[in-house]
Amino acid sequence: MANVQKQFESFDETIKLRRYHENATLAEKRERILRRLSEGIKEQRNQGVDIPSYRDFNQGSYDIGTGVKPIGGGEYDIDVGIEFDLPTSDHTPVEVKKWVLRAVEDHTTSVEMRKSCVTVTYVEGGEPKYHVDLAVYSKAQRNPDGKMYLARGKEHSAKEHQEWSPSAPEELTDKINNRFIGDDGRQFRQAIRALKRWKDHRFSREGQSAPRGIALAVAALHWFTPATTMAEGDPQRDTLGALILFLDALLRQFSFTEDSQGERYPRLVVRCPVEPFDDLCARMTAEQMRQFHGRVETLLEALREAQSDPDPHTACMTLQREFGDDFPVPPKDDTGSPRRKAITHSGASG
Repeated sequence: MANVQKQFESFDETIKLRRYHENATLAEKRERILRRLSEGIKEQRNQGVDIPSYRDFNQGSYDIGTGVKPIGGGEYDIDVGIEFDLPTSDHTPVEVKKWVLRAVEDHTTSVEMRKSCVTVTYVEGGEPKYHVDLAVYSKAQRNPDGKMYLARGKEHSAKEHQEWSPSAPEELTDKINNRFIGDDGRQFRQAIRALKRWKDHRFSREGQSAPRGIALAVAALHWFTPATTMAEGDPQRDTLGALILFLDALLRQFSFTEDSQGERYPRLVVRCPVEPFDDLCARMTAEQMRQFHGRVETLLEALREAQSDPDPHTACMTLQREFGDDFPVPPKDDTGSPRRKAITHSGASG
């Protein structure tokens, strides 16, 4: 078997996005919108609007270190939480989101209230380049049940579509960040980033056919197992082996049910481990689930083919078909080193 760990490491360095404090551009965009939010809230207060204090916090893939660069000039998605010091009983969710919308509405030419956030889009060269999703929350300590709530609903949506929904974004971040440590943690994130790039490469960016990135990360939280192999007498991370183990485990989680036509289809449930404990794949239709299941099977077959290939050149060509052109292929005469079967172990968990 060819040793392709070096190529996985190079691939990961190419596609990964650093966390906010390591990425100057992302940090600058984040700080710009937070400055505008602060200025806009202050302006409303000066006009007599009674807006309580708030705090901001990081959330999303950049905060857990699983962000990947978009393919082909796509948009960078930055997630920020805004927690107001108020109970849900004081204001409707849309009222609170309006404070945020009005504070930032003239910051760029594209600002809109979406169901679960206020989105600010930055355009460069006539094309969307970055967008910042501001998720608005009610402070946990101000609610009788001690829970944080997310403001959901659009400005003109019916009352039944406006709600305060229980949420625990920072608890989810902590669970993912603490699931594995050291080399196991690095391999865990490396595997998630590889699968997110595979998703972007293999699924259309139009529509909702692809699984959400957070669904892949939480699936890994549930079912990922680190893997090592022996190379020249020393243990080495084996990302290829770990991905095979994970996808094999993932496929076993699918159950089969019937769609509205009575036809059987595979269905994967990825349960969020914190409030609201929802299924992160719930929005996927029967046909989308069929496609997802089939493409996971195809990916697993390709990974196993690469694992059994003695030539790193052809092994990496197989991997490149699934992960895209950023996966490097070594020269034909680079024979690599043979290796034994991967040794798996459970990592330290938080």
